[in-house]
Amino acid sequence: MAAKQAKTVRFSPSTKPPSSPATPTTEPRTGPAALDNVRSITMYIQKALNAKAQGDPSDYFEIITLLQLRPPQRNSLSAEALVLWVRAFSQVVSCLSSPFHSVVDALLAIDWTVQDDAFVKAYAHLMENLVSAHAFYVVPVAKMLIGKLRWGAESLPQSHALFDRIHAILSSIVRIIPTGPTFMLPLLAENFPHKREELSVQVHYVRNIFRILEYAPVLRDKALALIIDRVLQIDVDIQIELEEMDEEVWEDVQRAVFNADAGGNPDTHIHPLPSHTPLFDANGRALPTELESDSDDDIDFDSDDEEGISPVAIEIKPTVEKLDAMLRLVLQFLKDYRVKRPDEDLQELFAGLLDVFDAAVLSTHRMRCAQFIWFYAASLHVDFPGYFVTALVRRGLDDQTPDMIRVSAIAYLGSFLARFVCVDLPFVRDVLGLLNNWAGQYVDQYEDGKAADPERHGPFYAVVQAVVYVFCFRWEKLLEREDGTVMRGRWPAELVGFHRVLTSAKFMPLKICSRSICEEFNRLTRTQEIFNYFQYMDGPTVLSRHASSTSLKSQDTTSDANIPPAPASPTNGHGTSGATTRTVERLEAFFPFDPLPLPASKRFIEHIYMEWHGGGDESESEGGTGSLAGSSVGDPMFLGVSLEDRMLSTSLEERRSWR
Repeated sequence: MAAKQAKTVRFSPSTKPPSSPATPTTEPRTGPAALDNVRSITMYIQKALNAKAQGDPSDYFEIITLLQLRPPQRNSLSAEALVLWVRAFSQVVSCLSSPFHSVVDALLAIDWTVQDDAFVKAYAHLMENLVSAHAFYVVPVAKMLIGKLRWGAESLPQSHALFDRIHAILSSIVRIIPTGPTFMLPLLAENFPHKREELSVQVHYVRNIFRILEYAPVLRDKALALIIDRVLQIDVDIQIELEEMDEEVWEDVQRAVFNADAGGNPDTHIHPLPSHTPLFDANGRALPTELESDSDDDIDFDSDDEEGISPVAIEIKPTVEKLDAMLRLVLQFLKDYRVKRPDEDLQELFAGLLDVFDAAVLSTHRMRCAQFIWFYAASLHVDFPGYFVTALVRRGLDDQTPDMIRVSAIAYLGSFLARFVCVDLPFVRDVLGLLNNWAGQYVDQYEDGKAADPERHGPFYAVVQAVVYVFCFRWEKLLEREDGTVMRGRWPAELVGFHRVLTSAKFMPLKICSRSICEEFNRLTRTQEIFNYFQYMDGPTVLSRHASSTSLKSQDTTSDANIPPAPASPTNGHGTSGATTRTVERLEAFFPFDPLPLPASKRFIEHIYMEWHGGGDESESEGGTGSLAGSSVGDPMFLGVSLEDRMLSTSLEERRSWR
């Protein structure tokens, strides 16, 4: 069978022919349509406005009707005649107060986008004069312009030039309005394509928002938050669909959709938007351009043959491609921002991203991809890993924060330290020492000889799991001596005392944390002759891969005579029983920086991402060579990153002072 050609998703599908000015009727015009110079038209408009103000709106409504006519309707204006009316209205904008908004609405409805450059220049001049004379027209004018930023996939193959024209007018309006461009934010949100709309509409709109930020940088944080919110929604929708699949369909989807590293290896390309002018000749007819080729301005997915793939996989694949394209645009924006903007602006951008992360991400529990925005952003400056980790530590160790948020923050912390290569070893040691000290104090505070209810100590188990997870990735460097050999038989300095936490009779963390992680951890500690923790892992309270809180509650613990009934443990007053239940479930399933399965976006992450290769074979005398702890740290600019001094404090009082 011949190989199937690559599927091409065009930005500008030819579902409708391109719009162009229709040929007007050749019948003689009558009334105001017969006026043929700007001076006479201006006088007529002024007369009609005065008459309406005095109670006679007949001429006023005749003007509105004339502006609403389209060729080939009788008395409709040609492009040459219509531009005269546009220029005439520019002469009387001071008279177009709110009682005359109907004629302004008719002007805003003119299809100026298909006209020649001279017409567009006159129309832009009218819009600028209008908003300069009357501030209350700013929103209607901007709404008309921003609404057209969605047109790229609907009708115009020359959409990039349309966008040039829109941005030229928008940017001039921004310069005119003394209050700044904040008026655009609600309009950008209102016109944002629904998450179900096709990929090309989404991509064009996101690109246009980023272009707006070039001349309205004050909108950066909120506009970026708007885009990220849409990325989050699509990501969550995908994960919900995946969770509802049975195992057989899930495996099919994995092969067909998330197959960047196997089989078909789909390659995603998002080409830049070129600039081609002019669009139309003097008569308003479309000119041939390079955009008519099949290769420009497309997103191409070189997909496997869809034969034999389940309908569910085929249905979800476009949504995944949409997520990949939108996430890639955000990552590209961040990359370009680092190059183009000064360091101060970059610092402010990251601070805004941290606010979005705290407000939207920590409380969103069904994500697989969107969080890599922050993973990548942390690589843009030497200080950013420390800022990110500091924010996560503050949230995770703050006992006034709801447990679900704390567990989420600590999961991000552990996954980030394990996977992010652009940090040096002292940085990792500092954080592990802080977490170990906190866990030891927690055990001291609540160790009363009775078994703990796991659902009420979610943050503690999350901290232990984070330390265990990081150790599994970086054990070789953590145990490395100054001469480069790997020590055996003892913990590194930052984890001294961690053994007591792991063997706590009350908390039994190795029975609660992720089974697979604990098994790997025990294999490493046994191989390095630190300790064999199997007896602390084995037992009826270990959570299975898909364990629910209900199964945890219903487990029969009477078979273990050493486990007394769970006491009433302290709570932070924020969560309900259901919330803490989900906290424990989350320990097993949530490792937020597991490999990114999106092929286009993944390219931004690969050079800063630590893959898991295993290591620490028991047959090796000095530890396995496959451990990720020995991976390159990448760009030298990241060497020397360390925690802020206040993070090194381990006292409970000082940690509380961070709030």
